[in-house]
Amino acid sequence: MLFILGILFSLSLIRFKLVADNFNNTFIIYIDPGHGGFDGGCTSLDKVYKEKDITLEISLLLSSYLRSSGIIVKLTRENDISLAGTKKEDIYKRVDLINKSNANLYLSIHANSFPSSIVSGAQVFYNSNNDNNKKIAEILTNKIHLIDRSNNRTALPIKNKYLVDNVNITGCPIEVGFLTNINDLDKLKNKNYISDFVQLLYIGIVEYLDYLK
Repeated sequence: MLFILGILFSLSLIRFKLVADNFNNTFIIYIDPGHGGFDGGCTSLDKVYKEKDITLEISLLLSSYLRSSGIIVKLTRENDISLAGTKKEDIYKRVDLINKSNANLYLSIHANSFPSSIVSGAQVFYNSNNDNNKKIAEILTNKIHLIDRSNNRTALPIKNKYLVDNVNITGCPIEVGFLTNINDLDKLKNKNYISDFVQLLYIGIVEYLDYLK
């Protein structure tokens, strides 16, 4: 898997250079690491691992890959902070930042939990009011399946989520796995897995850029 991923990543670096000129280095991606500060998000069963830390780690690594390729990246947070004093105001602020950014694409990074520890698997969601939301969600889902062949989750349209309903640019939220599932948690604790997962997200983003050209 590592060998194949290395080839895919190298090809994506070349592919990016071929599509970048179409955007004149003005393509902007807004990455939203979910939660932060007083809002830890969901936790592992032992309460040691918090969603806010995992989402930030993934977001920072993804932003570094994208920036190294010349993509302009903005983040709602780059350290362990909340954006407001309450969860409600925090999510309002995230939506406002993304909508005012003139970004071409947003990704909101989250981790999941469930009362049953059997439930597992990363999944991508999207707002069905925009065909490109579905496109990027399906591309990223296909890439996630490369790192977890047992994951049969599909890109899923959702609504009645404030961020998804109110962000007015193309994009999607990504749930990177269930912290309440021991296998998912072991993966998300593993730096090599995180690196591979982020590289696949990068490959998916490059594929989406190629689709837009």
